[in-house]
Amino acid sequence: LGSPFPLNCFMMKRSYLSANREKAVNFVKAVFEGLQIVKKNKPEALQLIKKYMRVDDEIAQIGYDYYINRFELSSLPDKKGLDFAISLMAQHNPKAKGATPESLRLLDPSILEEINKSGFFEKLSKQ
Repeated sequence: LGSPFPLNCFMMKRSYLSANREKAVNFVKAVFEGLQIVKKNKPEALQLIKKYMRVDDEIAQIGYDYYINRFELSSLPDKKGLDFAISLMAQHNPKAKGATPESLRLLDPSILEEINKSGFFEKLSKQ
């Protein structure tokens, strides 16, 4: 559609984040490490895509090329994409009308900010 859309997200209760911040930070780091491996080792990534998605070579290649070109280290979802997703939900759920990512408290950039300040992304990009 040409509209940004949040493809992947991880959610947790704020109470869990408060009680388990180190675990949450380490989880996010592990996700980014995995994505970096996928970027650096395309043949292995394609094998895994084919195995777990049960697709052929062509479809695996298309999916890999599409996704990997949109992946950026340390990026939050595009606010326009979240606005679009909320507007779609509002078509079927009146409670979503007028809602925003901020009013729904959908984003907490603090984990990415913490990881970024630690120099993790710079180190990862050099691997």
